[in-house]
Amino acid sequence: MPPGSTGVPRRAGFPDREAVRICHAFADQALASGAPDYAGTALHPAAPDPLPTAARTRLGRLRARTGRARSH
Repeated sequence: MPPGSTGVPRRAGFPDREAVRICHAFADQALASGAPDYAGTALHPAAPDPLPTAARTRLGRLRARTGRARSH
């Protein structure tokens, strides 16, 4: 952890050991939430984009369950 990164939890009254755990958990959450955004960059440029197929499949299932047709 960078120096001083545990300052907020410490000022909130957490002991050093807990402040470090809180900062590590925050960093883990930040990395985990960014992972899906960057996962596509690991794909080969020639790989097809899976999103349109996945979106069509999910929308088709949703429409089948709700009975709603396409609006346009």
